[in-house]
Amino acid sequence: MTDIIVAKYQKGGTRFEVVIDPEKASLFRQGKATLADALRSPSIFTDAKKGEHAGSVALKKAFGTDDETVVAEKILREAILPQSKTQRAEQYEQVRNRLIDLVHRAGVDPRSHAPHPRTRIEAAMNEAKVQIDVNKTADAQLQDVLHALRPIIPIKSEMHTISVEIPAEAAGAALKIVKGGTKVIREEWTDKGDLRATVQIPGGLSVEFQDNLMKATHGKAQFTVIKRD
Repeated sequence: MTDIIVAKYQKGGTRFEVVIDPEKASLFRQGKATLADALRSPSIFTDAKKGEHAGSVALKKAFGTDDETVVAEKILREAILPQSKTQRAEQYEQVRNRLIDLVHRAGVDPRSHAPHPRTRIEAAMNEAKVQIDVNKTADAQLQDVLHALRPIIPIKSEMHTISVEIPAEAAGAALKIVKGGTKVIREEWTDKGDLRATVQIPGGLSVEFQDNLMKATHGKAQFTVIKRD
């Protein structure tokens, strides 16, 4: 047994292993697969690659039972599950796409104050040979990625302060957009029911925010960018 994937679990000074299908083991934890689906062998091992089985005495000492089904389920639920190549590739793409989205949102071209298109960010990441760590969140890697991209594309983190005016007939549809993803600094309602607000939003989201409001209000929203920090 050499080409196998095992979940390892340390208990009572002994290491126990079960041979798994990593994708189905993940589904098992989500309640979407059975224990039998997740296991490629019903046995509990101390070294699966050498075929060394865990004895009844060791199992009872560590788990209070030598029922291998009970022990296997406990290991699958509590051990750190290894990933298949497919799972690792999917996780890499998820983190990478999240980073592209964060750069698009967090940074703008300082010449135009507009966000860089995602395709441009992706090309710059490839050119800069950005290293992505799948064991870290995208948010934790954002500043390192921005530092790597700056020699390739001009990019600056900005917050835009925007004044918004929306007539009463469109204010209800627009309110969720005004308060979603922004910091509302001021909110006023006129006697006629018009909405006047001042919000702060990351520069990379400024254009998208204005576009969404224009769609929701059928072009009746008015904007003024007061400040770019």
